[in-house]
Amino acid sequence: MGANFWQTTVWFLRMLCLTGMVLFLLNVDILQKQVDELWEVVHQHWFYRLAYFETICVVVYYTLFLWIPFAIDYSHVFDRFKLEPKDTVPMPSVPQFIMEAIVYVLPLATLDTMMLKKYAGVTEEDLVDVRKNWIQTERILPKSSPDVRMVVFHLVLSLIIYDFLIFFQHYCLHKNRWLYDNIHSCHHNHHKGLHIRITNNLNIVERVSIVLTANFALKVIGSHPFTRTLFIPFFVSLLSESHMGYDFPWSYDKIIPLGIMGGAKAHHAHHFSGTKNFQPFFTYIDNVIMKRTMKTEHIN
Repeated sequence: MGANFWQTTVWFLRMLCLTGMVLFLLNVDILQKQVDELWEVVHQHWFYRLAYFETICVVVYYTLFLWIPFAIDYSHVFDRFKLEPKDTVPMPSVPQFIMEAIVYVLPLATLDTMMLKKYAGVTEEDLVDVRKNWIQTERILPKSSPDVRMVVFHLVLSLIIYDFLIFFQHYCLHKNRWLYDNIHSCHHNHHKGLHIRITNNLNIVERVSIVLTANFALKVIGSHPFTRTLFIPFFVSLLSESHMGYDFPWSYDKIIPLGIMGGAKAHHAHHFSGTKNFQPFFTYIDNVIMKRTMKTEHIN
């Protein structure tokens, strides 16, 4: 399959996305009614109200998503899209997998236990009783369902805010030698090549920082808990895809035009150079830095 075929495929996917947006707007009332009914059920369920719900969702979704690159890698069907032929996904043993899960869950579960979660639509009166407890085991959720248009808007906006904030954290981790050696270097330690398991290969400080930044991006714009639930697969998929080591011609960075998104290729280049592509998803700040660097080098 040549370049023309993939260009046609990308344009087809763009038209499909555009059609989906139009259908969404035309049927927003129907979707709103379905979300209202769904929220009426889930917001009363004990599991959804659990303080650890979001942490559990991240772990479960990431675990399920892991099997996609495992299958792709071992089938060799998509090897031509590998950014580096040596990149392979090492299959973890059961003890390794359990240990990774514990190391990931423990700090986040501690935050879930100690931090009071206050969501948009929840009043101070609703929180009076839970504020008295040192240990939080239940989330107090708003009774009203979210506006479906705001759900979509907040998903996009929170990703933009997260990307903006993480850029500065990431940039500092690379430019300060002590921060890089003691916090960030383990994320770039992948002698077998870049693969999806590197996504979670983080120092505890950086992992907590990423989670808190994502939480801040959602909270600062008043995202509904339902939006936060949808944000988890949306966010984890993008983050994991950028570490897979494959540059698929149908990836989101190809579908979204004008090079707005960096994608797997840009992040792969960052992992092996460490001097560019500090934004996890977008490119606008990195492009400005690159242009300034090239201009400075030209003057010199």
